[in-house]
Amino acid sequence: MRPWIAYYGNTLLSCFHQLQPNVRVMSVQQTIAIKGYLQQQGYLHLGTGSLWQQLSPKAALATFKASWNALPMDRYLQDSGTYRYRRYSVFQQNNGKIIQLPTEPHYQSIHYNHVHGGIYRHYSDILPEVIYPVLEQIMAWNIALITPGTSRNWRIQCHQFRIVASKAEVGKPSPEGIHQDGADYVSILLLERKNVRGGCNTIYNEAGDLLYRTTLRQTGELILINDKKVWHGVSPVEAEDKTREAYRDVLVMTFHAPR
Repeated sequence: MRPWIAYYGNTLLSCFHQLQPNVRVMSVQQTIAIKGYLQQQGYLHLGTGSLWQQLSPKAALATFKASWNALPMDRYLQDSGTYRYRRYSVFQQNNGKIIQLPTEPHYQSIHYNHVHGGIYRHYSDILPEVIYPVLEQIMAWNIALITPGTSRNWRIQCHQFRIVASKAEVGKPSPEGIHQDGADYVSILLLERKNVRGGCNTIYNEAGDLLYRTTLRQTGELILINDKKVWHGVSPVEAEDKTREAYRDVLVMTFHAPR
């Protein structure tokens, strides 16, 4: 057994888990405790041992991570930037099964995204070799945390992001600033940091007070957010050595309960 670690405010929580075939690596009692933290505090920072080290097979994991090297450029940036690359797909979880929905545009209202809201943005789908089996495992793992011991269904919006920094421009992971996503929960998983500084994740309450600040540095670190309770943002990234490539790769998933 390996420990997973979760940061609850300034308190370090440590538990043990045993790998299960469906990557539900914590007991129902442990996931219920985590759900309680999300309801009370609104966020949870999980260390790399909680999920990443349990994904399999390793060859598929390598393919999954390498797929960030072939993301198309995001053509919708209002500042005409060339720093963001992405793919986007939507999934539905029904009765324990996760299925990919037909291609659809990404839409956010201006209420939630005052920079890029109010328009339908069309992105390339996430590739099948990325979805199966690794992304499917990651989605199932997150669902097990946010709905422990239940069979609630979810609509899941998945975004592969690469934010590039260069001599010419900084990369902006969150051009809209501090925001909510209009979801129930948001999961932010770090895949890679290369030659960058910045990219600090911040969590705020409704009054705008800073609750938590961290910089994800290790592959597999994850922040899980109760989007109904708190706001979040990410600072820009800059190249440490402007003569070398520099980027930050993340997987962002938003979970929407049926209304």
